[in-house]
Amino acid sequence: MAAAVLAAATSGLVLVSPAASAAPKTAAVPLSVQGNCSPIVGCSQIHNDSHTFIIIRPNWTCGGTTGSTGGIGCTSGTSTYLWAGQHTPTNQDWDTFRVDPGWCYKVKFYLPFKSWTVKYNRIGLGEIWVKVEDWATAVIQAQSVGSCPA
Repeated sequence: MAAAVLAAATSGLVLVSPAASAAPKTAAVPLSVQGNCSPIVGCSQIHNDSHTFIIIRPNWTCGGTTGSTGGIGCTSGTSTYLWAGQHTPTNQDWDTFRVDPGWCYKVKFYLPFKSWTVKYNRIGLGEIWVKVEDWATAVIQAQSVGSCPA
């Protein structure tokens, strides 16, 4: 296995996780398309510290607070990928991320003076979208298919 990963890394090949089959049919857009935030209306941010990509969208259209969930009808804008190790720019507002069907995501949320961790278990279930409100940061710490990460 290590030899295969090394060979892929040196040849420029990209290894794709099973989540790739759950990728949206819409084209990814550059992160630079989002408007700037002001100091009065803080941006939401998403960090992907997991081993594979996640899918994000710019707008949450339903009620609730950070960590609230809903279907794709609670989001708007074009879906894009946030690759492993990547985060949204601090001056751009990205309000939601998708938890893929069949996967479990471990997410840590930060708001001023508050932080908490949630596991979104979609094993045997369809996708959900998760809200990240203004001034909040969501850090996708881990994701796995078939079981929840520790």
